[in-house]
Amino acid sequence: MPVDGIRWNEALDRVRLRTSQGGTPQQRASLKVGFLSAKGGDGCTSLAVNMAAALAKDTAAKVLLLDLSLPFGDADVYLTRKPVEHDLADFCNEVNRLDEALLASMVTPIADNFHFIASPASFEKIMGIEPAQVEQLLAFVSPLYSFILIDLGSNMGPVGLRMWEQLDQAVVLSSVSMPSLRRLNQIKQLWESLGLSAAKLNFAMNRVVGKTDLELTEFQRIYPQKPLHLLPADGPGMKASVVQGTPLVSLQPRSDYTRAVAAWAADWSGQPMKDKSIWQRLRKK
Repeated sequence: MPVDGIRWNEALDRVRLRTSQGGTPQQRASLKVGFLSAKGGDGCTSLAVNMAAALAKDTAAKVLLLDLSLPFGDADVYLTRKPVEHDLADFCNEVNRLDEALLASMVTPIADNFHFIASPASFEKIMGIEPAQVEQLLAFVSPLYSFILIDLGSNMGPVGLRMWEQLDQAVVLSSVSMPSLRRLNQIKQLWESLGLSAAKLNFAMNRVVGKTDLELTEFQRIYPQKPLHLLPADGPGMKASVVQGTPLVSLQPRSDYTRAVAAWAADWSGQPMKDKSIWQRLRKK
Protein backbone atom coordinates (compact mmCIF):
# COMPACT_ATOMS: atom_id res chain seq x y z
CA MET A 1 0.00 0.00 0.00
CA PRO A 2 2.61 2.58 -1.01
CA VAL A 3 1.76 6.25 -0.87
CA ASP A 4 1.52 7.52 -4.43
CA GLY A 5 2.81 11.06 -4.03
CA ILE A 6 2.07 12.01 -7.63
CA ARG A 7 -1.58 10.95 -7.41
CA TRP A 8 -1.99 12.69 -4.06
CA ASN A 9 -0.49 15.94 -5.31
CA GLU A 10 -2.60 15.84 -8.47
CA ALA A 11 -5.71 15.57 -6.32
CA LEU A 12 -4.57 18.50 -4.19
CA ASP A 13 -3.80 20.61 -7.25
CA ARG A 14 -7.42 20.35 -8.31
CA VAL A 15 -8.58 22.23 -5.22
CA ARG A 16 -5.86 24.85 -4.93
CA LEU A 17 -7.03 28.29 -5.89
CA ARG A 18 -5.83 29.32 -9.34
CA THR A 19 -5.59 32.97 -10.25
CA SER A 20 -5.89 34.17 -13.82
CA GLN A 21 -3.70 36.91 -15.30
CA GLY A 22 -6.41 39.40 -14.47
CA GLY A 23 -6.37 38.34 -10.84
CA THR A 24 -9.79 36.65 -10.88
CA PRO A 25 -9.96 33.42 -8.85
CA GLN A 26 -11.04 30.40 -10.86
CA GLN A 27 -13.56 27.89 -9.52
CA ARG A 28 -12.29 25.09 -7.31
CA ALA A 29 -13.05 21.43 -7.82
CA SER A 30 -13.80 19.37 -4.74
CA LEU A 31 -11.46 16.95 -3.02
CA LYS A 32 -13.37 14.15 -1.30
CA VAL A 33 -11.46 12.60 1.60
CA GLY A 34 -12.78 9.87 3.88
CA PHE A 35 -11.48 9.34 7.40
CA LEU A 36 -11.63 5.78 8.72
CA SER A 37 -10.83 4.52 12.19
CA ALA A 38 -8.52 1.55 12.47
CA LYS A 39 -10.56 0.69 15.56
CA GLY A 40 -13.10 2.50 17.70
CA GLY A 41 -11.58 5.24 19.81
CA ASP A 42 -8.55 5.96 17.61
CA GLY A 43 -9.67 9.58 17.13
CA CYS A 44 -11.05 9.50 13.60
CA THR A 45 -13.97 11.85 14.32
CA SER A 46 -11.86 14.43 16.13
CA LEU A 47 -9.38 14.45 13.23
CA ALA A 48 -12.13 14.89 10.61
CA VAL A 49 -13.68 17.74 12.61
CA ASN A 50 -10.40 19.53 13.24
CA MET A 51 -9.15 19.07 9.69
CA ALA A 52 -12.39 20.59 8.39
CA ALA A 53 -12.09 23.51 10.80
CA ALA A 54 -8.45 24.05 9.85
CA LEU A 55 -9.21 24.02 6.12
CA ALA A 56 -12.05 26.49 6.67
CA LYS A 57 -9.59 29.02 8.10
CA ASP A 58 -8.72 29.66 4.45
CA THR A 59 -11.74 31.84 3.69
CA ALA A 60 -11.37 31.16 -0.05
CA ALA A 61 -12.17 27.50 0.61
CA LYS A 62 -15.64 26.09 1.14
CA VAL A 63 -15.72 23.01 3.36
CA LEU A 64 -18.39 20.39 3.99
CA LEU A 65 -18.09 17.82 6.78
CA LEU A 66 -20.36 14.80 6.42
CA ASP A 67 -20.84 12.47 9.39
CA LEU A 68 -21.21 8.94 8.00
CA SER A 69 -19.97 7.21 11.12
CA LEU A 70 -23.11 5.08 11.29
CA PRO A 71 -24.81 4.29 13.51
CA PHE A 72 -24.81 7.23 15.90
CA GLY A 73 -21.95 9.41 14.73
CA ASP A 74 -21.05 12.16 17.17
CA ALA A 75 -19.07 14.73 15.18
CA ASP A 76 -21.61 17.36 16.27
CA VAL A 77 -20.40 17.31 19.88
CA TYR A 78 -17.00 18.63 18.73
CA LEU A 79 -18.58 21.36 16.63
CA THR A 80 -21.52 23.04 18.31
CA ARG A 81 -23.67 23.15 21.42
CA LYS A 82 -26.71 24.14 19.36
CA PRO A 83 -29.22 21.46 18.31
CA VAL A 84 -28.84 20.20 14.75
CA GLU A 85 -32.10 20.69 12.86
CA HIS A 86 -31.47 18.47 9.83
CA ASP A 87 -29.47 15.26 9.67
CA LEU A 88 -28.32 12.90 6.94
CA ALA A 89 -31.65 11.07 6.84
CA ASP A 90 -33.46 14.36 6.16
CA PHE A 91 -31.12 15.09 3.26
CA CYS A 92 -31.68 11.61 1.85
CA ASN A 93 -35.45 12.12 2.02
CA GLU A 94 -35.13 15.35 0.03
CA VAL A 95 -32.33 14.33 -2.32
CA ASN A 96 -34.53 14.11 -5.44
CA ARG A 97 -35.63 17.74 -5.12
CA LEU A 98 -32.41 19.12 -3.67
CA ASP A 99 -31.16 22.41 -5.08
CA GLU A 100 -28.67 24.96 -3.79
CA ALA A 101 -31.29 26.97 -1.93
CA LEU A 102 -32.68 23.91 -0.14
CA LEU A 103 -29.18 22.70 0.64
CA ALA A 104 -28.28 26.07 2.18
CA SER A 105 -31.41 25.98 4.34
CA MET A 106 -30.69 22.47 5.64
CA VAL A 107 -26.95 22.31 6.30
CA THR A 108 -25.69 23.22 9.76
CA PRO A 109 -23.45 26.30 9.39
CA ILE A 110 -20.36 26.18 11.58
CA ALA A 111 -18.91 29.19 9.76
CA ASP A 112 -19.80 31.04 6.58
CA ASN A 113 -17.58 28.68 4.57
CA PHE A 114 -17.86 25.59 6.81
CA HIS A 115 -21.02 23.46 6.68
CA PHE A 116 -21.95 20.23 8.44
CA ILE A 117 -24.34 17.34 7.84
CA ALA A 118 -24.89 15.30 10.99
CA SER A 119 -25.50 11.61 11.49
CA PRO A 120 -29.09 10.74 12.53
CA ALA A 121 -29.65 10.35 16.26
CA SER A 122 -32.32 7.65 16.01
CA PHE A 123 -31.90 4.10 14.78
CA GLU A 124 -35.19 4.27 12.87
CA LYS A 125 -33.89 7.13 10.72
CA ILE A 126 -30.56 5.37 10.17
CA MET A 127 -32.31 2.23 8.91
CA GLY A 128 -34.10 4.31 6.26
CA ILE A 129 -30.90 5.59 4.64
CA GLU A 130 -30.12 3.96 1.29
CA PRO A 131 -26.55 3.88 -0.11
CA ALA A 132 -27.83 5.19 -3.46
CA GLN A 133 -29.35 8.23 -1.74
CA VAL A 134 -26.05 9.11 -0.06
CA GLU A 135 -24.22 8.64 -3.34
CA GLN A 136 -26.72 10.96 -5.05
CA LEU A 137 -26.28 13.54 -2.28
CA LEU A 138 -22.50 13.40 -2.62
CA ALA A 139 -22.73 13.87 -6.39
CA PHE A 140 -24.89 16.95 -5.89
CA VAL A 141 -22.67 18.68 -3.30
CA SER A 142 -19.34 17.83 -4.95
CA PRO A 143 -19.26 20.82 -7.34
CA LEU A 144 -20.30 23.21 -4.54
CA TYR A 145 -17.42 22.70 -2.09
CA SER A 146 -13.64 22.88 -2.23
CA PHE A 147 -13.23 20.07 0.31
CA ILE A 148 -15.70 17.38 1.31
CA LEU A 149 -14.51 15.51 4.38
CA ILE A 150 -16.39 12.36 5.33
CA ASP A 151 -16.15 10.85 8.80
CA LEU A 152 -16.63 7.13 8.14
CA GLY A 153 -15.48 5.99 11.57
CA SER A 154 -15.60 2.21 11.78
CA ASN A 155 -18.56 2.04 9.36
CA MET A 156 -18.21 -1.11 7.27
CA GLY A 157 -21.89 -1.26 6.36
CA PRO A 158 -23.44 -0.81 2.91
CA VAL A 159 -23.42 3.00 3.10
CA GLY A 160 -19.80 3.25 4.23
CA LEU A 161 -18.47 0.74 1.72
CA ARG A 162 -20.39 2.43 -1.11
CA MET A 163 -18.67 5.70 -0.20
CA TRP A 164 -15.21 4.14 -0.47
CA GLU A 165 -15.63 4.06 -4.24
CA GLN A 166 -16.43 7.80 -4.36
CA LEU A 167 -13.36 9.03 -2.47
CA ASP A 168 -10.35 10.77 -3.96
CA GLN A 169 -8.36 9.73 -0.91
CA ALA A 170 -8.97 7.74 2.28
CA VAL A 171 -7.01 8.19 5.49
CA VAL A 172 -7.08 5.45 8.11
CA LEU A 173 -6.31 6.84 11.55
CA SER A 174 -4.47 4.42 13.81
CA SER A 175 -3.12 4.58 17.32
CA VAL A 176 0.19 2.95 18.24
CA SER A 177 -1.27 -0.34 19.43
CA MET A 178 -1.41 -3.93 18.31
CA PRO A 179 -5.25 -3.95 17.96
CA SER A 180 -5.06 -0.90 15.68
CA LEU A 181 -2.27 -2.48 13.65
CA ARG A 182 -4.36 -5.62 13.17
CA ARG A 183 -7.39 -3.61 12.05
CA LEU A 184 -5.23 -1.44 9.78
CA ASN A 185 -4.11 -4.55 7.91
CA GLN A 186 -7.69 -5.84 7.72
CA ILE A 187 -8.89 -2.56 6.19
CA LYS A 188 -6.04 -2.68 3.69
CA GLN A 189 -6.98 -6.21 2.66
CA LEU A 190 -10.67 -5.33 2.34
CA TRP A 191 -9.86 -2.22 0.31
CA GLU A 192 -7.75 -4.21 -2.13
CA SER A 193 -10.30 -7.06 -2.33
CA LEU A 194 -12.87 -4.51 -3.55
CA GLY A 195 -10.54 -3.59 -6.41
CA LEU A 196 -9.96 -0.05 -5.14
CA SER A 197 -6.73 1.81 -5.92
CA ALA A 198 -4.05 1.21 -3.31
CA ALA A 199 -2.69 4.67 -4.11
CA LYS A 200 -5.82 6.23 -2.60
CA LEU A 201 -5.46 4.54 0.79
CA ASN A 202 -3.07 6.03 3.34
CA PHE A 203 -2.83 6.20 7.10
CA ALA A 204 -1.95 8.60 9.88
CA MET A 205 -0.75 7.88 13.41
CA ASN A 206 -2.62 9.40 16.34
CA ARG A 207 -1.65 9.92 20.00
CA VAL A 208 2.07 9.55 19.44
CA VAL A 209 3.60 10.03 22.90
CA GLY A 210 6.48 7.55 22.98
CA LYS A 211 5.77 4.29 24.77
CA THR A 212 2.24 2.93 24.42
CA ASP A 213 0.89 -0.58 23.87
CA LEU A 214 3.51 -1.05 21.21
CA GLU A 215 6.63 1.05 20.59
CA LEU A 216 6.31 3.29 17.55
CA THR A 217 9.52 1.86 16.14
CA GLU A 218 8.17 -1.68 16.53
CA PHE A 219 4.90 -0.66 14.88
CA GLN A 220 6.82 0.76 11.94
CA ARG A 221 8.90 -2.40 11.68
CA ILE A 222 5.77 -4.51 11.35
CA TYR A 223 3.94 -1.97 9.17
CA PRO A 224 6.65 -0.24 7.18
CA GLN A 225 4.53 2.26 5.24
CA LYS A 226 5.31 5.79 6.36
CA PRO A 227 2.25 7.55 7.80
CA LEU A 228 1.10 10.77 6.18
CA HIS A 229 1.34 12.54 9.54
CA LEU A 230 1.99 11.89 13.22
CA LEU A 231 -0.49 13.52 15.59
CA PRO A 232 0.41 14.14 19.24
CA ALA A 233 -1.79 13.05 22.11
CA ASP A 234 -3.95 15.77 23.68
CA GLY A 235 -6.54 14.16 25.93
CA PRO A 236 -7.30 17.28 28.02
CA GLY A 237 -7.69 19.40 24.89
CA MET A 238 -10.12 16.94 23.33
CA LYS A 239 -12.19 16.83 26.52
CA ALA A 240 -12.36 20.62 26.54
CA SER A 241 -13.36 20.56 22.88
CA VAL A 242 -16.31 18.27 23.60
CA VAL A 243 -17.39 20.25 26.67
CA GLN A 244 -17.41 23.53 24.75
CA GLY A 245 -18.56 22.18 21.41
CA THR A 246 -15.65 23.83 19.62
CA PRO A 247 -12.95 22.20 17.44
CA LEU A 248 -9.61 22.03 19.19
CA VAL A 249 -7.90 23.97 16.37
CA SER A 250 -10.16 26.91 17.25
CA LEU A 251 -10.24 26.40 21.00
CA GLN A 252 -6.47 26.01 21.49
CA PRO A 253 -4.80 27.41 18.36
CA ARG A 254 -1.27 27.05 19.75
CA SER A 255 -1.45 23.45 20.97
CA ASP A 256 0.83 20.80 19.48
CA TYR A 257 -2.18 18.94 18.07
CA THR A 258 -3.48 22.11 16.42
CA ARG A 259 -0.09 22.83 14.88
CA ALA A 260 0.11 19.30 13.46
CA VAL A 261 -3.38 19.50 11.94
CA ALA A 262 -2.79 23.04 10.65
CA ALA A 263 0.40 21.93 8.90
CA TRP A 264 -1.49 19.05 7.31
CA ALA A 265 -4.30 21.38 6.20
CA ALA A 266 -1.72 23.77 4.73
CA ASP A 267 -0.36 20.92 2.62
CA TRP A 268 -3.85 20.33 1.23
CA SER A 269 -4.85 23.92 0.63
CA GLY A 270 -1.49 25.21 -0.55
CA GLN A 271 -1.82 28.05 1.94
CA PRO A 272 1.01 28.66 4.45
CA MET A 273 0.31 28.33 8.16
CA LYS A 274 -0.61 31.67 9.69
CA ASP A 275 0.58 32.33 13.20
CA LYS A 276 -0.38 35.34 15.26
CA SER A 277 2.19 38.02 15.81
CA ILE A 278 3.58 38.67 19.27
CA TRP A 279 1.48 41.87 19.43
CA GLN A 280 -1.73 39.96 18.65
CA ARG A 281 -0.91 37.43 21.35
CA LEU A 282 -0.08 40.11 23.93
CA ARG A 283 -3.37 41.95 23.28
CA LYS A 284 -5.28 38.84 24.43
CA LYS A 285 -3.49 38.77 27.78
